[in-house]
Amino acid sequence: MEPGRIHIDPSKEDPVHLSRYQEGYHWHHDSQPEGWMLNIIEEGTYRIHFTDSKKYPFNLCEFWDRHPEASVSVKWKNNKRHIPLTPESSYVDIALTEGTGRFDIYFNTVVEREIVKDWNSDITIEYLANETP
Repeated sequence: MEPGRIHIDPSKEDPVHLSRYQEGYHWHHDSQPEGWMLNIIEEGTYRIHFTDSKKYPFNLCEFWDRHPEASVSVKWKNNKRHIPLTPESSYVDIALTEGTGRFDIYFNTVVEREIVKDWNSDITIEYLANETP
């Protein structure tokens, strides 16, 4: 069985909300979701908004108070990038190539000198055209 693909097509729907626990891709039964299986229709720059539920652990203000050094990791089609952020950021702009693959984005925080994955929340993807981030 192959998981379904979520089509990201700015000509049909923009922005697109992705729910971590409804559409999120699970590698193992009952595991934490690790991204989404996407089909990007149009290559370009996309703004990825971090969803803020206003309560911890998905409250951005509390998150930044606890982790002002956080960065973000983006995985797209088996390529991973680390992007530095300014504290209090609520989005990041990234270039995505067209095609099908697994997409994931999450904050990295430092805990006892180790970088750990944090912030497993929903996101919203907004198309910014063919701009360079």
